[in-house]
Amino acid sequence: MTPEELKHQQIDRRFTVKDRIEVLRWIMDSAMGRQFIWWLLSEAKIFSSTLGEHHEMAFTEGKRSMGLRVFGLIQSDQRCEDLFSMAKKEQNKGTEET
Repeated sequence: MTPEELKHQQIDRRFTVKDRIEVLRWIMDSAMGRQFIWWLLSEAKIFSSTLGEHHEMAFTEGKRSMGLRVFGLIQSDQRCEDLFSMAKKEQNKGTEET
């Protein structure tokens, strides 16, 4: 293992899944935070297809992979799931008004 990989592994151990969920709860407790998470997951293309040219698809799949990790954290916690449902309703309400 390289020194860089070891450093990242140590950081990962200190910032646990529980810590990540707590941060997500904190972010998603506000309407602006929920809007940000919705935007982040949309930009990561977790709600759409990643089909395209080979080089585009590889790049998009990388973004999607990270988005799916965040979405997985959201799904692993009931409070985050509830806040995400709220974000979805807020997003749908916003698109109905335009």
